[in-house]
Amino acid sequence: MKRPNKLLYGFVSIIARLYTSITKNHHLSNKDKIKIKTPSLVISNHTSFFDFLYVMGACKMVPINFVVARKYYETKPLSKILTVGQTIPKSLFQPDAYAMKKMLEVIRNEGVVGMFPEGQISITGVTLPFPSTIGKLVKKTGINVYGVKTKGAYLKNPPWTNIKRKGRIDSEVFQVLSSEEIEKLTATEIESILYNSIYVNPYLNPAKPYPSKNLAIGLNHLLYLCPDCYHEGMMKSINNDLICEHCDSKFRVLSNGFLVDKNHHQYSIDEIYQKERAYERLKIINDDNFSFQIKVKVESIQAKKYEIVSNGVFAVSKDEIKYLSDDDYQFNIPTNVVQYVPFDNGQNFQIYRNNVLYQFIPEKPYLCTKATIVIELMYELKFQRQM
Repeated sequence: MKRPNKLLYGFVSIIARLYTSITKNHHLSNKDKIKIKTPSLVISNHTSFFDFLYVMGACKMVPINFVVARKYYETKPLSKILTVGQTIPKSLFQPDAYAMKKMLEVIRNEGVVGMFPEGQISITGVTLPFPSTIGKLVKKTGINVYGVKTKGAYLKNPPWTNIKRKGRIDSEVFQVLSSEEIEKLTATEIESILYNSIYVNPYLNPAKPYPSKNLAIGLNHLLYLCPDCYHEGMMKSINNDLICEHCDSKFRVLSNGFLVDKNHHQYSIDEIYQKERAYERLKIINDDNFSFQIKVKVESIQAKKYEIVSNGVFAVSKDEIKYLSDDDYQFNIPTNVVQYVPFDNGQNFQIYRNNVLYQFIPEKPYLCTKATIVIELMYELKFQRQM
């Protein structure tokens, strides 16, 4: 695997810094005057689609081979750009020998691998647990690890809406571990240190407001259970309010990521989302015959673009995930195989199977979130039952 062309990468990096500075109000910090040595690994938290630009800006002229979701590598026009940029395609949340091989090649060639270890954008802004075996990779290679922690990107560009907001984004670059430190640590200890180094929770120290109009738009597909009556799919977004059409409860969405109810109680987006998960978890635990079924369309990548390739039923039981159809796309896999499910809020949820992307589009937008929660909970509960 070649390293990116230094001159071309340097030019693109300058453009990226100008773009993010002007359009995103992005600011960089390198208080320890870190100079990235090669070979090395650069990791960053992941809260927006623009995070790779923030990492490029933070690392300046150092060429990075970014690990990217395979679907971006296989669609126009990104496929050509990513190929020129010497990026490494990876099927999300499943073993990918090709991606690992390419990462090791970059390291052997004295290059820099760039990763977002969460594997997906955090839908609530809180850094997600690492599904990868990044600790083992770092222990095996022994290379220096640098971090880029970005704050403000989630509230500036929430992944559940297209509404733009005003506000500031800050990225800080720092060294996480040296080769000497890695030698003394276990893979598990390394992974813990890496996670804590880039951990971000925008609700612990509420940020300054990120003002905009229509702050609630799109949030009803993520927060699909009413926090008061727990009716499903009854939440409606109107301007800055989330309103339950069943019990008429109203929640004002604030520009700092919190919601306020009629009694002036504040709840973070993450808090309500976790209550949603807890509610679905209890339903699964308390029903021995629990099942979840929805009608879906399936998109897959054909000739570098997304096309509807199948129609059928997506079903989840405590032991199996199934896609039922009258074509070659049908499958069934154990629930202990799929740990995490990336999804585009209100649009689709995604599973890679044998490096083929299945993008499931349900009839109701909020079911993207519910399907993701159910599948991930099945994985968690499966392993708890085996312990």
